[in-house]
Amino acid sequence: MTHLSDIPQVLKSDKHKLRFQTATDLKTSYESSIKTVEISFYDHEIYASDKLIASITHDHSDFVTQPWVVIINDVEIHRANTWMRCYDYIIWHFKRGTLPKQQQEVEPVNTDNEQMAQIATECKKFGFYLWDDLGIYYKSVKLGEVGCTDGKWWVVRACLTGQLDRWYEENKNLGKAFDSSTGFILPNGATRSPDASWVSQKRWDALSAG
Repeated sequence: MTHLSDIPQVLKSDKHKLRFQTATDLKTSYESSIKTVEISFYDHEIYASDKLIASITHDHSDFVTQPWVVIINDVEIHRANTWMRCYDYIIWHFKRGTLPKQQQEVEPVNTDNEQMAQIATECKKFGFYLWDDLGIYYKSVKLGEVGCTDGKWWVVRACLTGQLDRWYEENKNLGKAFDSSTGFILPNGATRSPDASWVSQKRWDALSAG
């Protein structure tokens, strides 16, 4: 039986239990939003609500007494002799709002026209040209087609045999054209059968004479 004189003590005890339980629930709820992603044994990323807040890495230099390092925005923030102390440092400061804010990576959004312009620039580096039909050309020979749809690049390779056949019909006096049914014996004895090939008339005559 509880006497009236004991009621304040009971209320005080219950209030303490309630405060302790509330703090525990908040802590459990808070820590459940923290996630650690292992990149390698020595590299980890710490996330809060799916947002990167810090990284932990390891300094492999000789004679380092505190090899574990907290990195935020590619800058060293803290060192410790164990991984767990680095983790505790991140959580402690993050909960109090004193942890430097990690800048989130933002992927650039390019329109299809901007990406096509990038493709054309890359083609020019190799002596190719991107024409209005989306074809990639080397001189007057079409090597294939390239394009960008919904931000995704696609490439279609042209039929080399068909292109070579058309070119050969117009330039038969320059040499011989072959398809994949032809085998070429290399100096090391290996035989190769490319999809399409061409041998100049001068070299062909030299082979025939031999």
